[in-house]
Amino acid sequence: MHVQLDLTQGNYIELSAVCALLSRLWNQELDVQTLQRLEKPEVAETWTALGGSLPDHDDATLELLAVDYCQLLVGPRGHISPVQSIWSAGRFAADSAGTMQQYVEMLKGFQPCNKITDHVAVQLQYLGVVLGIAAESKKDLWQGLATRFAAQHLAWTHEFFEQVAQRANSDFYRGLATVSQRFLFE
Repeated sequence: MHVQLDLTQGNYIELSAVCALLSRLWNQELDVQTLQRLEKPEVAETWTALGGSLPDHDDATLELLAVDYCQLLVGPRGHISPVQSIWSAGRFAADSAGTMQQYVEMLKGFQPCNKITDHVAVQLQYLGVVLGIAAESKKDLWQGLATRFAAQHLAWTHEFFEQVAQRANSDFYRGLATVSQRFLFE
């Protein structure tokens, strides 16, 4: 499956913001501050239109979502790895980790949100930063880098998102997988 980001519209700032939000949501469980960002009318309308779900604000719901996140993505057993090298080579630190490290080193000052550089959250974060630079510089070089990076480091997520959607216990994480897949592949 090929990533289908439409970079021809010049909407890099919006795409960068979506990448940043998705990166945050895949990197750690939902918290009150992030939920408040999702509930802003301009975000909530798009989020739900793309298949996302907005959970209740109470502590009990956030605790259930934290448990779902951990069971889905952290383990210790039976989880779905959010790491490309596990999907592509069946082990950590495979070729994808090496090429991801090369991309990270290309952007001086880039600070990955996770110590595992081929984690889906870091990959989305990186794409968002590149798209932000593309918006500022207005140079085709950055669009080309974004396209190449997405093809090399995000195509694997199609199956990952499908697995998460199937195994999530909550509407929120099922919706996160749906929104992420639609963002990258439709």
